[in-house]
Amino acid sequence: MDDNETGYALTLRHEDGETTSNLRDDPYTMREIESECVEWTEQGDWRTEDGDGCEVEIEWVVTDEDGDEVDSGTHTVQIPHNEKIKVTLAGGDHRCFHEWERDDRVGCAENPGVMGLSGTAISVTDICSECNLVRSTRHNGSQRNPGQPETEVSYTQPSAEESV
Repeated sequence: MDDNETGYALTLRHEDGETTSNLRDDPYTMREIESECVEWTEQGDWRTEDGDGCEVEIEWVVTDEDGDEVDSGTHTVQIPHNEKIKVTLAGGDHRCFHEWERDDRVGCAENPGVMGLSGTAISVTDICSECNLVRSTRHNGSQRNPGQPETEVSYTQPSAEESV
């Protein structure tokens, strides 16, 4: 055993695969387990071909030197959207250094660009002052459905009337 390893092994599982590693903190911490979950998801491509992000629930199990389970649980990792893909699919230029400004045609004067949806969800609309691309961000809030990401982002070109 490496000097930096403990006698605890961590196994991470998702429907697409499994991995096992040795924990380094003694005693191991939830922070270390959560960090391992995030690191594992960063090795894969969880986004759709449209660049949408998602929420990935990882099952984890800690075993001791004898292989006996000592702890288990789940940790949810938020996978962000891929802006480059989404902007390109919307017909925008992903190389633009977008300068996002709130769309004052949406919401109210005190909170331009922001609209309450239902429950804890809100929508935020921004327009790039450089290329006029419109970014719509839906923050799903704490009442979101299982598997639904914290945020969903879409990009569109302004209509002819908007760009005048």
